[in-house]
Amino acid sequence: MIKTFKKLDLYETRDKNADAYKIIFELENKIRLIILHLMNNKNKKWWEDLNGKYIDRVEKMKSEDDVYMVEALSRIRKNISDEVEDKYKNIILTHDIYYTNLKDLYFIIKRYWNDIFSKFFNDQDIKEFYWKLDRANTIRNKIMHSKPITKIETSFIDNFKSYINEQINIAQIDTQTLQLHLSLSNLIDEITDEVNNNLLLTENGKYDKLLSTHIIDYYRGEWWWNSSIFEEYKHSLDNYYEVVMIVNEKIKSLLNYTGNIFEIDNAIQDSNIVRISNKLLSEINVEN
Repeated sequence: MIKTFKKLDLYETRDKNADAYKIIFELENKIRLIILHLMNNKNKKWWEDLNGKYIDRVEKMKSEDDVYMVEALSRIRKNISDEVEDKYKNIILTHDIYYTNLKDLYFIIKRYWNDIFSKFFNDQDIKEFYWKLDRANTIRNKIMHSKPITKIETSFIDNFKSYINEQINIAQIDTQTLQLHLSLSNLIDEITDEVNNNLLLTENGKYDKLLSTHIIDYYRGEWWWNSSIFEEYKHSLDNYYEVVMIVNEKIKSLLNYTGNIFEIDNAIQDSNIVRISNKLLSEINVEN
């Protein structure tokens, strides 16, 4: 006799999946934070070095791991490129690692397993660790595609999360804060204010102080300045601050009594700073 299958209640299933999503969110981000912490302690440019090794080299790769990494990094760059093309400023600037999934994270960990991660994970067998991550990633994909999951699956990811938390506590790594995030909207507001204020200084003709370069002085050393998602903005900002420096040299001469206002006026005209300023403002303030 065929038993009648139990029908799943939509809202009950939704709530169970929502609880499981919270576990996956914490698990995935804590593994990212572990990687960022350990890798940055070893080499702050590790992500750039990793991309440099694999970019556009699919045909030269022999190892399956290498082939996967090439494809994963290519997918990450495409996802970032899609966001950039949207020109939507109400997003959060994040490190590229936040575009990875659990399987991507495994291959990063595996690549540096012997040198960095084996000790952190208490010398656990890499194959066993992969099995756990792979299964967690399968459950993650079901949750993200709104497929019902079982109590056993929820229990599995919860136990895996507990194991990760144990290792974090032993290593005393701060995972309370999502690192390397910045509101692009807030940053654009800051840039807009600085550019507009500099325009006013060039228009009033007083030249009693230098044009502000706070944005590039303060932020150029930040991780996101050279990140993929900020690349387009960086190019425009570099052009803008290049001409600001030219004008500032003439203002500095005036303030030191070695130059004159006519030299500043000529620098403003020759550098096209007004046109470049307005072009930058139009580029960074595009709204979707």
